[in-house]
Amino acid sequence: MNADRFFDLAMRVIARQATKSERAELDALVAEQPELKAEFERLQADVRLAREVLPLVGATQATTPGLPGYARGRLHTKVLKTFGPPPVHGETTKEAASGTFCRWRWMRNLAATLEQAKSFIKQRTSR
Repeated sequence: MNADRFFDLAMRVIARQATKSERAELDALVAEQPELKAEFERLQADVRLAREVLPLVGATQATTPGLPGYARGRLHTKVLKTFGPPPVHGETTKEAASGTFCRWRWMRNLAATLEQAKSFIKQRTSR
C-alpha cells in the first residue's frame, strides 16, 4: 500500500469528504496494518489542534489594530471604572490586600500568559 494513498484517504475522511468506498478502503487498510491506526489518530489530533490554533495565529499576525480608536478609549474607561486606577508602587499592606490590587495583578498575569501563548503559537507554526 502506498503511504500517499493512506494519507489521502485519511485526510479525506478527517475532512468528511470521503465517499463510503474510500472510508471502507481506509478501514480495511487500518485493519490490515494496525500501526496505521495510531497514525490515523495522530493525524486526527493534528487536525483538531490546527482548527483550534489557526484562528489564533491569524489574529496574532493581523496588521491592523484589533480595536478602532474610539472603542479603545471606551474600553480603557470601562476598565478604569471596573478595576479602579492602577496600584501605586510601594503601597501599604492594607492596600495590597484590597481587591483593586488583586484585580490589577490578575490582569497583568493574564496579559503575560497571553503573550506566552502568542510566542508558543508562533514557534509551533514556524516549524
